[in-house]
Parts: sequence; structure tokens; C-alpha cells
Amino acid sequence: MAAAHARKHDPEIQRKVAEAQRELWAVDRALKIQKARGSGFEALQAFIELCMPDPEEPDNPAASLFVVKPHHRVLMEMVAAVEAKKSLRSSCSMPPQHGKSLILARYGLAWILGRNPHMRVLFATYADSLAETRGDELRAVLQMEIYRQIFPKAVLKRGSQSKTEMVFEAGGSINLVGRGTGTTGRPCDLFVIDDPYKDQEEALSAATLRKVKDWYSSVVFSRCHALTPILLVHTRWNEDDLIGWLTDPHHPDNRADPDRIKAWKHVNLPTPVDDPKLAKALGLPVGSPLWPERFPLHHLAEAKRNDPRVYAALYQGRPTPEDGAMFRADMIVTYRPEELPKNLRYYAASDHAVRANQRADATVLLVVGVDEENTAWVVDCWWDRKTTDVVVEAMIDMMQKWNPLWWRAGADQIARSIGPFLRKRMLERRVFCNVIESSEAGDKVQKAQSLLGRMAMKKLRLPAGAPWLVEARAELLKFPHGKHDDWVDAASHLGRGLRTLWGAAARPGNGTGAPANDDGGPKVGTLQWIKWASDREREARLRARRLRRM
Repeated sequence: MAAAHARKHDPEIQRKVAEAQRELWAVDRALKIQKARGSGFEALQAFIELCMPDPEEPDNPAASLFVVKPHHRVLMEMVAAVEAKKSLRSSCSMPPQHGKSLILARYGLAWILGRNPHMRVLFATYADSLAETRGDELRAVLQMEIYRQIFPKAVLKRGSQSKTEMVFEAGGSINLVGRGTGTTGRPCDLFVIDDPYKDQEEALSAATLRKVKDWYSSVVFSRCHALTPILLVHTRWNEDDLIGWLTDPHHPDNRADPDRIKAWKHVNLPTPVDDPKLAKALGLPVGSPLWPERFPLHHLAEAKRNDPRVYAALYQGRPTPEDGAMFRADMIVTYRPEELPKNLRYYAASDHAVRANQRADATVLLVVGVDEENTAWVVDCWWDRKTTDVVVEAMIDMMQKWNPLWWRAGADQIARSIGPFLRKRMLERRVFCNVIESSEAGDKVQKAQSLLGRMAMKKLRLPAGAPWLVEARAELLKFPHGKHDDWVDAASHLGRGLRTLWGAAARPGNGTGAPANDDGGPKVGTLQWIKWASDREREARLRARRLRRM
């Protein structure tokens, strides 16, 4: 035993063991280099592992700082499919600090260029400064000794020192640009878009959303040919962002053109993983974090407590939290037809798509009946994208059917669009209603406060089973961060009007519930009644002002 111990610590024997180990590592390294040159996500994984050696064992090809998690494999599979042109339109949303930029912008691009040094690649992000940073990171990989060993033909031309433009001797190139930088004269064989929005503020800006869509249409797509793959990755701050606009079947632009999204393959990787199918595909238990060592459940719970909306966008890939940013799911109360009270006073409001930038918006016409306890019951809803003449006829039909005490709509909507034609047609059809121009002062959130208060008190009821109920519910839960808020805007007009008015008067016995006046006023629908209703409303507003001054 003593002799064995002596041999074990003999310097010469140790030297020979170490030399044999290095020879084995050299063989393994050569095999791994050969594997990294191949196709598929396993080749990409081998490439990244070789480029990120463990500093404690730099010669050991099996030791790497890159530890593969299930979500890493999904992203590597996506990059490999793009490289092989098996997927021409791919998009992904995933949590921050989970390896997206490392796999996609750094090593994924380097691997694709190594296998295709003749390929022309465009990489875009939200700003030139970030494009320069990504260029620095990519160039560092392209200049590594191991990179030259794996891809000896992927050699940069001399003088190609720019941070944002690298040209290969084989004829390929990569240009890294900010969103606003032009790419005229730069055709590409691959276009990668990584984070086209700087932050939440940009992604919630209607002007920026429009600008990014225009940039995609006029810059990105115009640089591509029929076989150019496009890879898109970003945080889902808004349902009208690029991923939503290009891949979501429920987006208004895609409902009208379902073929638009067929080419796209979108993958969302939320943490924790609550979808059983996705959890099974990743090999994770349902409810497990994607990366429990770095982002355990208690860390995610703290992120959710800090800001549910930010948590939903960053960690779940949902533009709005399921519980709603302003209106909660428990505020949405429905009723069955037999529950509708008989004694109601009727009011109406509408939101009209009249501005040039409301290309996909719809017009919403709402009628509610208010009972003796001041609960508003939505009894009618017209929701469509139609021309002004069709909208006006629908309004008058609803006036004729319900005899509302007033009809409220935005002042600029009445003045710009429907006002003159509406009055003309009301006179021609002999249908009269007090049309009130509702103030447009304040932002949408401020104007929705009266609706929020009514719904919080469970004083608004929606008809169960109505064909528009699902979409109205979605708008309420996504407000104010959703793509559309047509229904919410119309309901907000109603909420502000009902705040100072009255419900139905208590009536003795069992009434018929017909929309009629039972408190001594003139007959409903007459000119005298219109003046009477207007005077009553004016008196109510004056009373409300006096109360606010007290």
C-alpha cells in the first residue's frame, strides 16, 4: 500500500497522467469541434460550450460555463430552424436575463455566420447604441481562436473594424442597426429583430407602435426576399406590438386577414410554466420556474407584488395581467334575460371611430336601462366597423326602439363626423332624442373613473351570452394598455352621464316596463318632452355642481 501511495504522488507519474488526460481532452475537443460545425440545435449547443470554457479547466471540452436549461434548448432549436430555413417566420417572448441575447444575438449569430460566411445578415434593435454593444460582443466571438478552429472559412476582411458592419472574405456580411437607421441598398438573407422597443413607455405609445409597424413594413420587409428568414424576439408590453400584430390570431388586423399569420411560428416561454402542454414539452413540473436556481418562485412572487402589469409582461409574456390593470374580473357582472327589471329609464351613448389614426377601430352604440336602485343594465349594443351613414341609421333605430332620455357621444366625434347628418336623418325619420356632446377633456383613464366606480359597486350588469360580451370583457381587463378600447370609451360616456342623473321612479304594483314617462311629464318622444328632459338634466347638473362646491 505504501508503494502504491508513493507511485500515486510520484511527479513523473503525475506528469504522464496529466499528459494522457490532455491527449484525451484533445481528442474530445476535436470531436466536439466537428460536432459544432454541423446543423441542428445540438451543434449550436456544442459551439456555445466551446466558446464558454470553464476557466478552472480551460482545456476540458466537457467543462463549460454554459449550463443548458430547457428554455435554452427551445431558443437554440429556433435559431437552428432559422439557419436551416425550416422556419422563415419565427418569434419568441421570454423573461429577461434568461439567456436570450447570449444565444440569439451573440453565439447564435456567430454560429449562423460561421456555417454561412457568404450570408448577408441584418440585425436590428431599438437604438444604434445597443446595436454597437451587440456588435462588440459579436466581434469578440468572431475573433476567438476557437471560432477560427471551428469555422476556418469565416474570416473577416482586413479593415473590417466597424462595430456595426462586418464583412467576410467569403462575401457575407452582418450589419447591426438601430430601429431608426436606414438599410437602403442592403439586401439580406436573414433579418433578426431583437427588442425593437426600448422600454415599457415606448411599447405603450401609440405613436411608437405605429412607427415600429411602418419601419417593419418599409424597412425590414423591403430588405428581404422570398427565402429570407425573419426572427423576432421582444418583451410583450402591448398586445399591439410587433409580435401581436404579426402573430396573434385575435388581433383586429389578423381577424380580417387570417392568412396573414399562417407563416409565423410564435413561442412564449413564461415563468413559472403554468401550461401543462408546455411544461411537458420542457420536461418541467407544472408551476415550475424556467430557471429555478436563478429565478425561484419566491423571487417571481416578489416581482408580481412589485407591479402585476410589469410581471405579466416581463415574466409571463402577457401584455396585461389576467386580473386586469384597472378593471378586475370580479367587477364584470352578468344577468340572464329573466333577471332584467321591468321598470327602467333608458340612456344611450356611443364611441365613434372618426380619426385618421383609428384605422382598425370600431363604432360602439350602447343603451342601458337604469332601475330604481340606480343599477345600470346594458340592454343593447351595436359594435361594428361601418361607414357614417350606416352608423347613423343604427343610432336612430336604437333611439326609436328604446326612447332614451339622452344620447351622449364625444364632442369632437359629433362635430367632426356624424352631427349634421344625424340631425338631418332624425328629422326625416321623425325620431327625436336629446343628443349631448360629452366633453373630451382628460385622458382615457380619467374619463373611465365613473365607469370604474359603478362597476366596483356592482352597479353595471351585462347580458350573459351576448355575442359581444367576450370582446367587451377582454377590453375591460386590458384597459388602458390594450390595442382597442371602443366599448370602454362608450361605456365611460354613459358612466359620466349617469353620475348626475336618476334611475327609474318607484311605481306601485306590477308595471309593464315599457319605456314611458310615469312622473307627470309630457308624453315621451314629443318635442315638449325633449325640452322637459333637457331641463331636468340641466337642473341635475346644477345640483351636482352645488354639492361639489359645498
